[in-house]
Amino acid sequence: LQQDLYLQPLDYSLYQWLNLDNIWQEERPVCPDDHIIITGTRDRYRIVEDGPWITVEGDPDSPTVGMDLYPCSFDGCYEGMLILRYVTDNGVEQIFPIGTEFVYRVPEAGTISFAINDLTAWDNSWGMSRGATERVQVRISPVE
Repeated sequence: LQQDLYLQPLDYSLYQWLNLDNIWQEERPVCPDDHIIITGTRDRYRIVEDGPWITVEGDPDSPTVGMDLYPCSFDGCYEGMLILRYVTDNGVEQIFPIGTEFVYRVPEAGTISFAINDLTAWDNSWGMSRGATERVQVRISPVE
């Protein structure tokens, strides 16, 4: 049954609110050669109590290069940034920094999901703007 899901390429847009609970969200099957774009709005949040307000680009003063406890720990990864996880059907996992936009051509069947590059969730909080809570919207869609 899972294999049947790969027969239909990603030909629609998926919209989801980002969860600050430090979990992988919206695990979706992808087909070989799916050409996808993932975007995140620039709403503000904190990942450290009394820390700086950041967006999906992460904290530019806190790179996570070489910090192996973080899911994204190589060049281009920052604390709190929006990240993508791609897992092949054979269980090979790759992590990619998204920031506000990331384009990816899927090499083989597998799943994708997204999260923030963070170690703890208890101190994460959303910003407020004009009395309303800010929320990041993530979009996954085919490249047109």
